[in-house]
Amino acid sequence: MRLKQIIINLLSNAVKFTNAGWVKILTVVQEVELNTVTMLFEISDSGIGITEEQKERILDPFTQAETGTTRKYGGSGLGLAITNNIIDLMGGKLSIESSPGVGSKFSFTLTFDTAAYESNGNNDESAGERGIIKPTFEGEVLLCEDNTMNQQLTCEHFSRVGLKTTVAGNGALGVEFVRQRHESKRNQFDIIFMDIHMPQMDGLEAAAKILEMDENIPIIAMTANIMESDLDRYRKSGMADCLGKPFTTRKMWDILLKYLSPVNNSIVLDIDMPDLEKTMTKSFIRSNHNKYSEISEALSANDLKLAHRLVHSLKGNAAQIGEKKLQNIAKVIEDTLSKDGFEFDIRSINMELLNKTLMMELESELSLVLKKLAPMVTENEGIKTAVEFDRNKALEILQAVEPHLLSCDTDCFLYQDDLNAIPGGDKIVGFIENYDFDRAYESLLELRDIISLEN
Repeated sequence: MRLKQIIINLLSNAVKFTNAGWVKILTVVQEVELNTVTMLFEISDSGIGITEEQKERILDPFTQAETGTTRKYGGSGLGLAITNNIIDLMGGKLSIESSPGVGSKFSFTLTFDTAAYESNGNNDESAGERGIIKPTFEGEVLLCEDNTMNQQLTCEHFSRVGLKTTVAGNGALGVEFVRQRHESKRNQFDIIFMDIHMPQMDGLEAAAKILEMDENIPIIAMTANIMESDLDRYRKSGMADCLGKPFTTRKMWDILLKYLSPVNNSIVLDIDMPDLEKTMTKSFIRSNHNKYSEISEALSANDLKLAHRLVHSLKGNAAQIGEKKLQNIAKVIEDTLSKDGFEFDIRSINMELLNKTLMMELESELSLVLKKLAPMVTENEGIKTAVEFDRNKALEILQAVEPHLLSCDTDCFLYQDDLNAIPGGDKIVGFIENYDFDRAYESLLELRDIISLEN
């Protein structure tokens, strides 16, 4: 109710003082914690604007820019003062940017407690009191993402709501998957989730190439960079929406419900995925045990773009497992390597500070995190394989898995138990679990040749 009053007051003011032009409202999720969400709100217009002197007085009760304004536009001048007071009471601060004759922008940031997710479906009104309404969909998702941990987490989210996922490790592969379906007239993907920072082809370029095919597939940006300037870039590139990293289950469902129609809604008591914790821990260790060396080598080779992508990936992985200190150190290095929309210039970067201070902190903190996580992963878990097995049946299983690996289709996960029952099949499973479909396919061909020769 209070937020509604703030926004209505600011919008009314913007409309009142804008004779011609536009009035815009922007909301951005800036940070998502376990039980809170922080949001930025901006109301801007192309109206009459105010001077610096007037800005100092405009939030005072019963004060407007000048008496002539009162006569021309009406009002007692209490609106902004009340709005400012409400924002203060809610723990925020109202900021004003304005130029006479150009327009004004009023912005504020507030932190809210999160509540249980409620669907827009046709469940009865008391459903939210008995549990959380979970949507289920039918359809196919293309996930363009190069980070293994992000692949695992996101695919698990999709799987739990009934969606089938195809994974592309870079933008170029994602474009190729869409083009293959476009040219063969196959059913297209229902929605695309696109990481921004990827090797070979980034998300913005990939989105542009996909949009050229005119398939009308909604493309959702997936990124930790969700400031206003970033969101503007995504919109201009034709992306339909943005999902900030790290994301919550409820936020993912909200995005899916905007673009897909659920086939069913069910009541669940909990939306957490505790069974993923160990998987994510193992994935973090696998993905990042050599990350410091990789970043150091990229810096030594003056490959700042690669270094930026590596440290950006580490920042996201640290956020996913709740390692705030490591996340913050990685962010500082990422910001140091960033310049004017990812244009890199070795001369603009204080390499001495980066190498001697920040990188030392990164090495130390990453080492501590890896050491802390190691006991959480049971060593030598091993995978039992059958001593005797039906070779013909094994070849049938490998033949069934092959097309899923070729198309980077996550349905290959359905064959893990069958593959583990084949001696040597655990190697394929290991690559599948790491979303390394290319190497999984190579291992499958090698194993198939061995079994065929034994026959």
